[in-house]
Amino acid sequence: MPARLRAPLCAGMLLAIATAPVPAATTDIAQAPIASSGAKPNLMFMLDDSGSMQWSYLGDSVKTNGYVNAVGYRSALCNRLYYDPKISYTPPIAADGTAFPAAPFTAAYYDGYDRKASEAVDLSTSFMAWRSAVSVLAPPPGRAADCWDGSGQCTDGGTTRVKNAPEAAYYFVYKGNRADRLGDGSDADDCKSDAFDTGASGSANWRKVVVGASSGPEGSDERQNFANWYSYYRTRIMLIKTALGLAFRDIDSNFRIGYTTIGYPGTDSAQPDFQRIADADLPQKTALYNKLYGKLIPGSGTPLRGALSKAGRLYAGKFGGGDNDPVQYSCQQNFAILATDGYWNGNVSFGVDEDGTYGPLGLDGREVGNQDARLPRPRFDGTPGPAVWVATISVGGSGSTVVGAVRAGAVALLPQATAASTDPAAVAAAIAAGIAAPGFSASARGNLVTITAADGAIASALTPAIDGSGGMSFTATPFSRLASSAGGASNTLADVAAYYYGTDLRDPALGNCTGALGRDVCANNVPSLPKDPASHQHMTTFTIGLGVDGTLRYRDDYATAASGDFADIVSGAKDWPAPDRFGPERVDDLWHAAVNGYGVYFNARNADTLGAALRSALASMRERIGNAAASATSNLEPVAGDNFVFSARYRSVFWDGEVEARTVDPQTGQVSTQPLWSAQARLDALARSGGRTIYTWDANAANRLKAFAWNALNGSEQRTFSGLCSASRLSQCAELNAQQKAAAGGENLVNYLRGSSVHATPAGTPNGLFRPREHVLGDIVNAQPLYVGAPSFSYADANYAAFRALRAKRRAMVYVAANDGMLHAFRADGTDAGTEAWAYVPPAILSGLFRLADRNYGAQHRYFVDGSPVAADVCPKAPQETCKAEEWRTILVGGFGAGGRGYYALDITDPEAPAALWNLLATNDFDIGLSFGKPIIAKRADGTWTVAVTSGYNNVAPGSGGGFLYLLRAADGTRLAKIATGAGDRSTPSGLGQLNAWVDNPFDNTARRYYGGDLLGNVWRFDIDDLTPPAGQEAVLLAELGNAGGVSTQPITTRPELALVRAGGADAALVAIGTGRYLGATDIADSSVQSIYVIKDALGARGLGRVRDNGALTQRRLTAQSDGSRSLTGEVVNWNTNSGWYVDLQTDDAANGERIDIDMQLQLGVLKAAGNIPTPDVCSAGGASVRYAFDIASGLAPPGARKGIVAWKVSDSTLLTGIETLRLAGGTTSTLLADSAGGIQGVQDPSAPAAAPRVRRIGWSELPDQ
Repeated sequence: MPARLRAPLCAGMLLAIATAPVPAATTDIAQAPIASSGAKPNLMFMLDDSGSMQWSYLGDSVKTNGYVNAVGYRSALCNRLYYDPKISYTPPIAADGTAFPAAPFTAAYYDGYDRKASEAVDLSTSFMAWRSAVSVLAPPPGRAADCWDGSGQCTDGGTTRVKNAPEAAYYFVYKGNRADRLGDGSDADDCKSDAFDTGASGSANWRKVVVGASSGPEGSDERQNFANWYSYYRTRIMLIKTALGLAFRDIDSNFRIGYTTIGYPGTDSAQPDFQRIADADLPQKTALYNKLYGKLIPGSGTPLRGALSKAGRLYAGKFGGGDNDPVQYSCQQNFAILATDGYWNGNVSFGVDEDGTYGPLGLDGREVGNQDARLPRPRFDGTPGPAVWVATISVGGSGSTVVGAVRAGAVALLPQATAASTDPAAVAAAIAAGIAAPGFSASARGNLVTITAADGAIASALTPAIDGSGGMSFTATPFSRLASSAGGASNTLADVAAYYYGTDLRDPALGNCTGALGRDVCANNVPSLPKDPASHQHMTTFTIGLGVDGTLRYRDDYATAASGDFADIVSGAKDWPAPDRFGPERVDDLWHAAVNGYGVYFNARNADTLGAALRSALASMRERIGNAAASATSNLEPVAGDNFVFSARYRSVFWDGEVEARTVDPQTGQVSTQPLWSAQARLDALARSGGRTIYTWDANAANRLKAFAWNALNGSEQRTFSGLCSASRLSQCAELNAQQKAAAGGENLVNYLRGSSVHATPAGTPNGLFRPREHVLGDIVNAQPLYVGAPSFSYADANYAAFRALRAKRRAMVYVAANDGMLHAFRADGTDAGTEAWAYVPPAILSGLFRLADRNYGAQHRYFVDGSPVAADVCPKAPQETCKAEEWRTILVGGFGAGGRGYYALDITDPEAPAALWNLLATNDFDIGLSFGKPIIAKRADGTWTVAVTSGYNNVAPGSGGGFLYLLRAADGTRLAKIATGAGDRSTPSGLGQLNAWVDNPFDNTARRYYGGDLLGNVWRFDIDDLTPPAGQEAVLLAELGNAGGVSTQPITTRPELALVRAGGADAALVAIGTGRYLGATDIADSSVQSIYVIKDALGARGLGRVRDNGALTQRRLTAQSDGSRSLTGEVVNWNTNSGWYVDLQTDDAANGERIDIDMQLQLGVLKAAGNIPTPDVCSAGGASVRYAFDIASGLAPPGARKGIVAWKVSDSTLLTGIETLRLAGGTTSTLLADSAGGIQGVQDPSAPAAAPRVRRIGWSELPDQ
């Protein structure tokens, strides 16, 4: 089984959504990952401005079944637009998030979007259930639908018949026994009745409720709610204005949004019916809201096909010209939302000609025709005829790929290999061109291949199988039996959606490769996702039907339901109805359009469901954006002696995380694609049950822990979570009412942080106080999982063997630091593997946790607990006493990365019953900065178990900015030493980060000295026990890197690797250093020369100085090869006469910004490194990457490498985020490479030398090698 040969992978990095403000004299450190696909998505919203939008009822049955003159018009059970006492009608909001005024009951607004005092309505006396057209500026005169005379008054004198004269506001409650027949239009449909009772007694099926101080649910006062409905929700256009404004409140500048009405065929943003797509900042949202809220309904037709075609042509840069082209990057995702209350039409008499220049048109100005005739189900549109079978293949990913064969059962569809390519569209085209089996044909559009088989050529739902090698992935659908393309409707709304999804909207043949920013946008690199597989530029369509019914029965879960009309379409039991006549089939076509456009269809039945539909559409887009920009594997932690690993990943935008256990093939070193277990869903379920155990610090408790719960917090801690809206610390406070502001904090917030979703409902709902989350586990970005099982070190200390025996059956745990502010302990094995045993909230980050509840957190991410924890076994009593078996302890120590200044320590000897030990915070010592360095747990010379940490980054104001090593007693955190480097100040802070310890005896684990590097390019040796010159505890400047020969200062952000080389009968202590920085956005464009150094430490009182210009080191030079590899030549280093070697990460003296920003590793004498070349291109996952392997002793290529090759290109589009060496069953080794796009690939290492290596790896590891 594979054995772990090094410390864990470094964390992956993603898109820089937000960075911390960078004060003068501090290092730019991002507060979100800074590398990945980050093009802002485009969204065009199309508003139906047809004449029916002024109507005050929803559902065609209201008119066709005769409810207008009956009770049905005045009850939400029949007219879904009428007031519903179960719905909370929230006033709309302005673009800046401030709420519109609540409508006064005695002076309600006739039109809340055009508030005029002269049109105020006293709902206690002058309410009327329906009115004339919107063009009537004042309330219409009293009139009754069923009794009308010239005076405008009802003269029948009855009080139990419906009328429409001015009176007190009211609605009707059903008390009959035929609720299941309401709205069906039959004789049993009580919506047709005009009889009612005015009290609880009586024989009528309806009871009239007059709105008052106690008429609401459970005797509540519903006058305010009714007034809000009347003023802001009463008509279709009011409803959609309010719902859209509320739904768009959470759209921030990470989106680009635009607006158009369906009846406006132009693109002039000076007009009230169009706003071009731009970043959703406050000016853009203000312009959009003003046009939305100011919209009047002119009474036009419903040219939905023309509107959707306009959006598609805008995305192609083929409509409107000028600055209307919204596409900035080739990888940009483009969305459309089409909301309507009716059927599409193209009748010129309605004032909109949808048959000429504004209709179902393609990029060439001609009608799109029948686009879905040969698409597989559920998109297929046809009529019965000769059958065919259709399947699709989606090509995704990157990397040069060769397709060897494509098969369908025993049929060889593609017998010969296609040519290698890195372009998914090119691979798709090659597959389609190569399929020539009898009875089969294929075509390609973008990265989608459609394979068609004649009936008889294939007779079952086989899934095409693809043999391929390389970095691409293939997703195939099974063959499904379809009618032929003969028949089916043409130029439908669904055809328009299919056309603008399937057509490559940016192609050299179209002459539109120059986008809005002047750059090429034709590369087919749109993220390919399971729900949206196309990688070419396309438009994804979402549709919303407002209270309309087609012939197909809609259900919210139609996409996944195993039964129902849509499931029948998927299976072939039904076909899409032909929308070739003006009727409900065109509502079905609205649904079909969303399916063809790879979006989602929503059927909104009332104010609540419309709001939910809009929020769901946006959430679906965010999910696609997040999955495209995120889902990178941030780390991989192999378990020594076992054939499984733990991986962690995260999604940006959502900022949630996942931890999984996977197996490793002991023969090949490949990691399984399916997890043994995952933690995310288990934690969600545990949070819902309220059964989580979460601790925080308590100095007064015996175990220094208490529950992280409201009642357990002290007054100071409670104040941290209180008064958030009084101090405007949450961005949503401006949108909350007084009651909600009071509730947005305190116990509710603490419960939210514990995982409760009670107060995380969507914005605009009564409990919509905090940011909704899909998952409880926060993002795990730079912290590696830590596996701790039974004790397994090889210490020779007294009674340690007995301790190992005592704890041999200890429950294995995986400890994960996450940016939800917690260290999580997950059970690693057993039937409950993957469940959270407990979590710990370090006190250092308590004061900032409220940010997690901010609804704008998606764009304002912060790190909290982002440092990798380490663990080791220690004897707390040493050196004064030896420990008995039961007195040995296992401790865990962690930092915060960019999340905070300090460290925390826990006792995890009993993993189900932890105890807190100590904290080291900047409040204890101002020179403690952001804790990026991993702690090191080891003994010092006198036998004391210690923890060594560094001062970290940005330890300024009030810190000194200097570099310091801190040595702490492991048992209680007492400071034993603070050793200053003397480098760095407040104007130029040192930035001393990672350490390594010289531990030359694994049975003793005593650190003889420490090595570290800082951001000023200094390499330091720290002597804690006066074992090396000069006398005393000191930091010796071993070497200064860069700052010579035209090379600027070379910052060090990774851990030194240490080795002992036997040469010329003597031992040489080697320190390997890689240089480069990738901490903040300003580092991306840095093109300065970075290097790898291997330096001999002579253990003297003085270092080597500026090693680049004093001849102390031998320089190596890289030579580029035609295959992208790099070779290195030269003489073997003579360690008796040389002090080391170095190589610059460039070829032909051309610096390109390549750097070492993840830890190197040394195994079997081979020094491995990952060179990364970041790029500001938002369409690549960070940049390009190269892997290196050197023989550390000779300074040349490792044994077994061909022709002196020491470097191999890994990717032109992703950065490496970690390297991991595995020793396989046959004694060989392989290297796992993790990248910023979430990929993990294994590469075989060159064969090791037959003789024993003359290099011994020296250094400390928190987990023992096996």
